[in-house]
Amino acid sequence: MDNVSLYYNPRKKLKKPIEAGRTVANSGYGKTTNPEWVDDSAYILHFKDKYVKLVMTHKKIIDLNLVKEDSYKSFRKKNKINLKSEEDLIKLTHFFNKEI
Repeated sequence: MDNVSLYYNPRKKLKKPIEAGRTVANSGYGKTTNPEWVDDSAYILHFKDKYVKLVMTHKKIIDLNLVKEDSYKSFRKKNKINLKSEEDLIKLTHFFNKEI
């Protein structure tokens, strides 16, 4: 099997604020809120000639079936893996490559 690779896809998404469902009187003036750019970046795993967007839950990573569930759980607890940390994701990728 090929090695597991980790990629970062930086992305911004324009998000329109949620507005109240009320209508404004027909005065001709209504204040509208401006849309904002929000971070929509994602980490992507490449293995078995597929690209998979990395979800940030341990259960979903186990469901990828890259390694045995027991070995993943022990590695995760031993190294205190936080899936929101880039350094921990790199450690996790090295772990996958050693186990495969």
